[in-house]
Amino acid sequence: VANRTLERAEKLAGAFGGRAIPLEALAEALQEVDVVISSTGAEGYLLTREMVERALRARRGRPIFLFDIAVPRDVDPAVGGLEGAFLYNIDDLEQVVAQNLQERAREAVRAEAILAEEVERFQAWLNTQAVVPTIRQLREKAERIRQAELKRALGRLPGLSDRERNVIEAMTVAIVNKILNDPTQELKRLAEGGGRGEARAAAALLARLFRLEPAPADDPAVAAADRALRASWGRPEDCPVAGRRRTGAAPEPEALPAPTDG
Repeated sequence: VANRTLERAEKLAGAFGGRAIPLEALAEALQEVDVVISSTGAEGYLLTREMVERALRARRGRPIFLFDIAVPRDVDPAVGGLEGAFLYNIDDLEQVVAQNLQERAREAVRAEAILAEEVERFQAWLNTQAVVPTIRQLREKAERIRQAELKRALGRLPGLSDRERNVIEAMTVAIVNKILNDPTQELKRLAEGGGRGEARAAAALLARLFRLEPAPADDPAVAAADRALRASWGRPEDCPVAGRRRTGAAPEPEALPAPTDG
């Protein structure tokens, strides 16, 4: 840290674990540092072309980056023409800021579109929750009837092989699923389409027509109905957007423009 007042330089350097030097030692310091950030109220150039040129010779090919954010400038614009010296002034940095702001604005538009999409998906899922209990109860009742009738039928056919019994059971499962598929999907469609009130009314009518009631937790039909419901809807109780991540890295900040040469 270089300052006209060494005490001020020492105070600032001490706060960041740095080293303070007087302005008179600036030329020698240029031989050591790789990055210079300058912002003073000096009327003339603190870093001249000749000063930086001597430092570059002593650096033996190592480049130096100079950021002049002072107004008026602290670094002679001619420094930008030296090989190995990369000079950026306040105008260059403002250009970078403007480019980054433009990129952020573009990303904000994309983020709004993503957010709108996810809100729509969440709302559709939320609407379906109003009819899930009815669908589950319908499948539970159908499964209880299926199991009872299958048991009765198999009891009348004692000579069946295991393969034949399995074929008959698979047939009963398929029949139940095909019969329930249309009302299940129609309720889901009504709910997802935003007709939550219409879906509730349809669910209430379905519950009344089939005299649906919640089954005991230990009823074997509960697990079977739950498997069937997951097969047609996934896990209806799981929010579709929870923990969902989009691939793609965040955009990198804009690179610095080409160094100024004047």
